[in-house]
Amino acid sequence: MYLPSKSRLKFLGYILFIVLFLLTFKRILLALFFSFPNNILFPSIVSSRIEELKRKNLDFRLTLERMKTLEEENRRLRRALGIKERRPDLIYARVLGFYPSGFRKVAFIDLGKRDGIIKGTLAIDSQGYLLGKISQSFNEYSELILLDDPYFSLPVLIENKTAGLLKGTLWGSLKILYVEGDKNISIGDKVWLKYADLPIVVGRVQRVRETKNDFFLDIEVKPKSNVYSVREVFLLK
Repeated sequence: MYLPSKSRLKFLGYILFIVLFLLTFKRILLALFFSFPNNILFPSIVSSRIEELKRKNLDFRLTLERMKTLEEENRRLRRALGIKERRPDLIYARVLGFYPSGFRKVAFIDLGKRDGIIKGTLAIDSQGYLLGKISQSFNEYSELILLDDPYFSLPVLIENKTAGLLKGTLWGSLKILYVEGDKNISIGDKVWLKYADLPIVVGRVQRVRETKNDFFLDIEVKPKSNVYSVREVFLLK
């Protein structure tokens, strides 16, 4: 039987290597030949690819933002459930929306007469700060008049010094009326009220001013609650 010499086998190996190399190089050249003209002659293809990448990037960013929102939602609901567990006599309600007016400060909640909600019921946020009180109750929803509404009023205490009438204004500020000038009211004094055994914080005195033609002080209050960022409220039974 004929066997090729080692030198012949080595030569055939070189030939096979060269052939395989040329075939591989040919594929690369063909790929470059067909893709390069497309990129040069058909910029719309490149543009569409860029747009696709932009869409994917935007989708990723939106997904990330949604995850952040869900995380904040979970934290918010945990706070809400926490206060509900501590005070079982609170009624949980969701905010449906706000009154479309620059002067009126009213929110709508998803509970009404059928849920036992009545006019005058006080509402607090998940931190326990006063938000407002129910002004009207209907079968399936209620109107919650907020602190800074011009029609809002409620008796409150300033520290343990004196009492006054908390009142909203047309300009969105919060005042305390009928406090005499000799009560030693100071900026930073706590404004609060007591409901049953629960102290409800309203805010702090922000400004105190004596008026020349009035027997009472001009007192402005900064509320603790951020009334327009709340999504749920707790109603005090």
